[in-house]
Amino acid sequence: MMNRRFRNSALGVALLGVILSVVTSFVVLPRMPEGSTTGLDPDRYGILALNIASGVGLRYSGDEPPALDRGPVYPYLVALLFLVAGGFSAAAVQIFQGMLHAATTLLVYTIGSRLYDRPTALRAQAICAVHPILLWYTGRIWVETTLAFIVVLSALMVVSLFERPTLVCSALTGATLGVGTLTKSVFLLFPFVLLAMLVKTHRWEGVRHGVVVLAVGCFILAPWLWRNERVGGVVLPVHTTLGYNLIQGDVIGEGWPLQWCCNLDFWRKGQERADSLLHGRTSFRSVEGDRLLARTSLERFWSDPVFFVRRVLANFFLFWSLSESPLKSAFVGALQWVLVILACLSYIRHGKKHHLLMPVVGFTVYYVFVHAFIVGWARYSMPIIPLLLLMAAPLIADITTTRKKL
Repeated sequence: MMNRRFRNSALGVALLGVILSVVTSFVVLPRMPEGSTTGLDPDRYGILALNIASGVGLRYSGDEPPALDRGPVYPYLVALLFLVAGGFSAAAVQIFQGMLHAATTLLVYTIGSRLYDRPTALRAQAICAVHPILLWYTGRIWVETTLAFIVVLSALMVVSLFERPTLVCSALTGATLGVGTLTKSVFLLFPFVLLAMLVKTHRWEGVRHGVVVLAVGCFILAPWLWRNERVGGVVLPVHTTLGYNLIQGDVIGEGWPLQWCCNLDFWRKGQERADSLLHGRTSFRSVEGDRLLARTSLERFWSDPVFFVRRVLANFFLFWSLSESPLKSAFVGALQWVLVILACLSYIRHGKKHHLLMPVVGFTVYYVFVHAFIVGWARYSMPIIPLLLLMAAPLIADITTTRKKL
């Protein structure tokens, strides 16, 4: 009876997440200055998806070569929604992403129930459902809501693997991480980190399961790697734009801490830097342009280690706050830093009691470090908000219980 009550409560919280997402998409966003079709699809995922749905393929237009700067999962997912809707439909994407947001909250509840107890898990899910940053991204044709779902699903699979290591669980974990990598290449190196964690906790058995994760992940990536070699003539695991993002991270390192509150200024300077390095000969989206920009940035790291350290620190701090305006940066930064501090304090206080929390923490630290090394905008921190909520959940429960007693 008790379990049924909590299960019904979790479903109710998920339904609340859908309702709030719909309100955000169809009531709040249309009243915002950037609420037009262009504002809803700034990364042109919708354009890619429409071309896929119409038979043109993963291209920005029929006159351009196949795109190499995007992973396939999100564009093809949106293309499927367009096929169901009968054409370009931001509403179809918004409704689907609202449902995906709800599914993410249920995953948070599931993981929290394994790590702690059901009341603590339900608190984490409730905060996830109403979190304004998570809701904001459900209304746009952006990859973040899908990525957040895959991040939390990956965390669930990894927790399951640590809890009960089996070959089936290892294979499912590898498949999930492979799909995540094809969504955004930030996942690419995590299986190696996972292998190290498995060896630490499960010794030689951990090696076996880690190798299975790697093998299945590579199997998932193989067709897309072959496609990139066929259309681009190079071995490209997922997509380009690493070099461009490294240049953007360099610009952040140069401007911080005097400049901290407007990513549009950084973006313009980074674009100008990239254009000046490429001299108009190629695009930063191309393989040649990507490699040139990446090599330029990495050579600077090697020649100026002090700048590299400053750059990583700058991108780490701005990873939690850097948005389009001072007001938005302050708002997002306040929400994110409070959550980061709560997560850290909670782990210090409760981490040793909950050994299955380690893989969640490991994935979070890995994700943050990769972005600090490359580029740090607040947008990129959105997908790990559910993981931070899971880490902070015990301390939030302590605070709530103390307030009730008072």
